[in-house]
Amino acid sequence: MVSRLAIIATLFTLLTTNVAAEPQWRLGFNLASLHVASTAEFNELNPGINISVTFRDERAFQYGFQVGGYLNSYNNRTLYGLTFANWRLLSIDNVEFRVGGFVGMFEYPNLIEEVEAAGWVSAGDMVLAFGPTLTMRMSTGTDLTVGFLPAYGKDTKGIFTLQASIALGRARR
Repeated sequence: MVSRLAIIATLFTLLTTNVAAEPQWRLGFNLASLHVASTAEFNELNPGINISVTFRDERAFQYGFQVGGYLNSYNNRTLYGLTFANWRLLSIDNVEFRVGGFVGMFEYPNLIEEVEAAGWVSAGDMVLAFGPTLTMRMSTGTDLTVGFLPAYGKDTKGIFTLQASIALGRARR
């Protein structure tokens, strides 16, 4: 119940955000993960879909929110809501590189006992997760984002994630 309420609250925030801030809406796709120094077998093809809104899209610093769902590394569904921020690092021709980070709540009922034993933050079936990101934004409005989740569990030492997204409406780069 708590996980669904968190997702609904995040979605409500996305939909009611101030339009005067000229948000850039994006449709995204969760693609894959790579587990670092893993001692277990994980599903590393993680198809999913998300929607995000970015504020200050044309500025060096931008921030936003994202909600979505994907097939996780345990072959279960995961719903999530997160916030992110990033900074323009460099622009080369029609490509912009941004560095930033995310923090959010991810649905992982199978990890709750392990998370609580480690003293990590959780609420219901939701687990707090955060990490750095590197985004390559093309002038076509397409983004590729690599994220890193430091996960010092018994089965992995971290997780790299890959997402792609497209701008809805005109791309503003």
